[in-house]
Parts: sequence; structure tokens; C-alpha cells
Amino acid sequence: MGTKSTTVRLAGLIKLAAVQTNSFKDFVNSTQIDQALEIEEVAVENATGGGGNDDIDRRVKSLKLTIAARRVSVDVLELALGGPVVKVASAVTDEEHVVDELDAEIMLEHLQDSAADLTVTSAAGAALTLGDDYERTRLGIRPLSSGAIKVGDEISVEYTKAPHLRIEALLRTATERAVLIDGKNERTGKPWVGLYHRVSFPPAKNLKWYDGNQFASFDLEAEVLVADWISGDQVSRMVRVLVGDDL
Repeated sequence: MGTKSTTVRLAGLIKLAAVQTNSFKDFVNSTQIDQALEIEEVAVENATGGGGNDDIDRRVKSLKLTIAARRVSVDVLELALGGPVVKVASAVTDEEHVVDELDAEIMLEHLQDSAADLTVTSAAGAALTLGDDYERTRLGIRPLSSGAIKVGDEISVEYTKAPHLRIEALLRTATERAVLIDGKNERTGKPWVGLYHRVSFPPAKNLKWYDGNQFASFDLEAEVLVADWISGDQVSRMVRVLVGDDL
């Protein structure tokens, strides 16, 4: 081994693949990627006097990754929210609602296309009038106390969905992926690569919906698991690191 050294300033992209496949796709621009290792120690105390230990054994207790995602994608939403993402569009007919309170907003089941028509009818099929009986809001409608709608009425809404994503969150508490850090030392232009064979992502513990004037951040914390299909002497079943710098 030589005595060469270099300074390191890393940048790069995170890529994901299904576990046990070699088909990585760009995942996210991350402003921070941290690896945290926890070691379990078993020691034999020195009983001959003077303190200290006679021997010690160490093994990996856990290996965790923290990824700060600063751009949103379908993959980020699925992992951060713990649920499948469904793309929604098209028209809605006869979406029924019960009026619980007047002058309060009724949220529709889907995001609406505000440029398209919306109609509201009573249970008897009579058309209700925009501006007199209800107001149209960004997320739905607001029945007006000055109009013909009463508390307890059943109404039907017809509208066009705006293209959007629908996520039923927290249906999944663990999603496994292979994680590839495609990094580069910006000081030398040489690649630095980290390959985590099997990573379990729970839903994000903290989501900052609002953070002043900052961009939203989806902070993912995941645990690196043992890839039990990997075998061989001096071969890690958790992570492989490739360094392109001439050291």
C-alpha cells in the first residue's frame, strides 16, 4: 500500500433498483446522505488486576442510511408516505355527499379541473345554482346558508378531475430496494461508488409540509439488511465501496 492521499468533496446521484436485480434508475437529488454504524461489543474483563479488558469481540448491530430528498418524484412519495401512487384523471359523475354544515367547505374525492364545468344537484335531481346555493372552492364546494341547500341534504356533484397523484399513505411499513450512490470526487473527477445490496425503507418519520421559505424536504431513514444470497470469503453482504482515486 502506498502513502498517496487526496482531499475529497463528493457529489452524485442516488439510484434504486429492485432487490437482487441490476437495473438501477435515477432516484433523487439529495443534499445529504449519511451512513450510521452501530457496533455491538462483548468484552472479557481483565481479572489479573489493573483494570481493562482481556479480550473484546465486535460485530455489526445495525447499519442505517439517512437521505435528505430535495426533489419529489413518484418513487420518493411511495417510500416517504408508505403507500402506492396512483395517477388520476378523467370525469366524475354522481359523487354523493351529505351536507353536515352550511357555509363550510365540502372536499371532493379528487382534485378538480377548475377550468371545466361543475354541477351540483339535489337528491331529487334538481339543479342547484352556483353563487346562490353554493360556492366553488379550490378543493370542493361550500353550501351557502342563504340558498336552497339545508343541513342533512344529500347532494350529487359532477366534475372533471385534474390530473393528479393519489396516495393512500401508511399502507406499507417496509419497502426494500437496492441503493446505488453514483458519486464523484469533485476535486479529482474520479468516481466514488457505494452499493447497498438490500435496504429497507420505512415511511418517513418527519415530513416538513411547511418550512418557511425553504424547499420541502422528505427525509428518509432506512436500514441496510444482510443480503443472504451473497457468499464468499472477504465479500460483504451489506455494502461495497468503489473508489476511483489513485491512492
